[in-house]
Amino acid sequence: MGWLLHILRRLGATPVAPQNGGQAHAAAASDSSAQGLWQQFERLKSQCAAADDELRRLDDYHARLRAELWQTRRQRLRASLALGWLQAAQWARQRSQRWLGTRVAGACLVAGGLFLLVLVATASLAVALAGVPPVLALAWCLLYWPQDERLAPAAVRWQDRLARCCQHADALRREAARLRQQRQAWQDRRHELQRQLRAARQSAQYQAECLLHSGWRHLRGYEFEAFLARAFRLHGLHVELLGGSGDQGVDLIVQDHGVTVAIQAKGYEHAVSNEAVQQVFTGKQYYGCGACLVITNSRFTKSAREAAARVGCGLVDGDELPALVRGQKMLRDFLSAPG
Repeated sequence: MGWLLHILRRLGATPVAPQNGGQAHAAAASDSSAQGLWQQFERLKSQCAAADDELRRLDDYHARLRAELWQTRRQRLRASLALGWLQAAQWARQRSQRWLGTRVAGACLVAGGLFLLVLVATASLAVALAGVPPVLALAWCLLYWPQDERLAPAAVRWQDRLARCCQHADALRREAARLRQQRQAWQDRRHELQRQLRAARQSAQYQAECLLHSGWRHLRGYEFEAFLARAFRLHGLHVELLGGSGDQGVDLIVQDHGVTVAIQAKGYEHAVSNEAVQQVFTGKQYYGCGACLVITNSRFTKSAREAAARVGCGLVDGDELPALVRGQKMLRDFLSAPG
């Protein structure tokens, strides 16, 4: 029960712990914990679902960041190429005017250099001659396009655009790093919640609450017998499920701390009469059990309670059954000696 209280504290609950060994106080604390247990498990599942939704939102946001970062990198590459071309044009025009005295000579020098470069790279005069027109066009663009009065402002604009692209890319990278940290934190939280949920689902308390939320008051016949068998097995009791015709009035035989208990299960809508008490008492002797018990999801008649008190048969009605399923009471708590 200690780990269960730990989970409840993690979820913000304030379960009441028994103090001074008082049995009444301990029973009240156990009942209070059991009453809120199902809600706490539901809250745990809703927190897991919220963590999954948050992770999906973060993944979508990260995908948009990556797309935007890729677009920004393309814009930065374009700005870098444009700025490099404009700076190369500025340098070529200044050096041509200063060293050769005219841009035409500079254009011829650039065209000749490019022609020789193509000739050496391909080792083919035909290919080099075929490349003369594009080489001349490139040399002309380098020295005459764009016009001089537009060259410097264009270089400034592309430099500003490149700076903005770099700043935006850095901001996107920082946001992506922050997003990865946030996603890791949510992923760790989800793993912890899932671990707690798995541990809770494996607990007898949780499975008992699931049984009590399964509409047990409307179970009839074999379904009610199977419900009781599952509830007893949750608390480590050995159960033999008989049922059917010829069971001599005994539906289950349960071993509870060295005591063999013959049980008749009555999934009824109306009150259970003393006939059930007589049947299970006879069945107890037939199977050699040490005690007998009648369990119903309804109620008992006055004659049934009087007969049970006379022969020493235990009775568990629909109001007491939840405590038995939760393990707050054991079978021996309902057994009594004949009066």
